[in-house]
Amino acid sequence: MHGVLIRALAADGAARALLVEAHRPADEARRRHGLGPHAARLTAEAMVAAALLSAYLKGEEQLTLQVQGESPRCALYVDQTAEGHIRARTTPARIPDEHLTGIMMAIKSVDGKELYRGASRIEGSLEQALAEHLGGSTQVDAVLRLHTRIDTDGSVIAASGLLVERLPFEKGQPTLSPEAFDAQFRDLRDAPAGPLMTELAFGKLRGEPLQVLEKIALSWQCRCSRQRVSATLRGLGNDELQAMIDEDDGAEVTCHFCNEIYRFDAGELRELIVE
Repeated sequence: MHGVLIRALAADGAARALLVEAHRPADEARRRHGLGPHAARLTAEAMVAAALLSAYLKGEEQLTLQVQGESPRCALYVDQTAEGHIRARTTPARIPDEHLTGIMMAIKSVDGKELYRGASRIEGSLEQALAEHLGGSTQVDAVLRLHTRIDTDGSVIAASGLLVERLPFEKGQPTLSPEAFDAQFRDLRDAPAGPLMTELAFGKLRGEPLQVLEKIALSWQCRCSRQRVSATLRGLGNDELQAMIDEDDGAEVTCHFCNEIYRFDAGELRELIVE
């Protein structure tokens, strides 16, 4: 269930490159939620996008990517921590194969406190919306590519992404003018994604080696737990807990993110009742 986020330098240190490979976490999301091929592809793209946006999270910070689709009607929710823990939820599980329109929101938060929120219009693809979001939020020259592929059995066999950004001028450091950056990297926007990602897997971009700075493991990990579910049940109050005991002889709670099922018998519910 592991993927990787790589931070690197390109163009002799004049550009920053972020690489994501996340087909295993994306396929785990597909499996847990029983996603059809198009829903699985959109979810994989959203997970790669969230990973790219999370590259500079620190400490307890969290990046949340939300998509509200108007056509087709759908909702995607992905969040990732600085440690590389990522989870996703998509509804409905079956989405028609058509161009996506709607709204994409990127939210950065820490301990439940929102630090940043940016919204972008989606008119055809998440890649387009993410590129517009980055252009508006960072105001730097950048090239973005997302690549996903679904196998004939519906599983996710490719979920990767590349973001190359021109670094701002800094005295004594390698630099590229906006025109030079565009000349060197603009063709990446139209290059076949498969061969491009294969080259990146070997640590090269445009035939030149990348200077890898950091690798962060990406893993599917939900933050639900039996302890958290117990606290939620306790918060319902004694009357509601007693009703569960009397009517159902227990309770069953399903996490919306990972579909993990937590079962509590009558005795366990009685222990949650506060005197």
